[in-house]
Amino acid sequence: MIPTTDTLDRIIAATHSKPIGQNRWKGKCPSHDDAHESFTVTLKPEGKIDIHCFAGCTGEAMITSLGLQWQDLYPNDNGKANGK
Repeated sequence: MIPTTDTLDRIIAATHSKPIGQNRWKGKCPSHDDAHESFTVTLKPEGKIDIHCFAGCTGEAMITSLGLQWQDLYPNDNGKANGK
């Protein structure tokens, strides 16, 4: 498992994300040829990282493209991520 700050930094760098609010970034989805910024990443207060593609890419596709695993996004859930 990758520590949360390393995971977040890795996602932000890979998706060329820019801040759009407190603990929120928007960038290019790693799972498809993204002509527009359709990807968001949010750091939750409990340390979880939520990712979303408004073009419809699955969570599994995005984490695979980023070289991550679900437990990297949900470090305090003992690997019990819901796969969304």
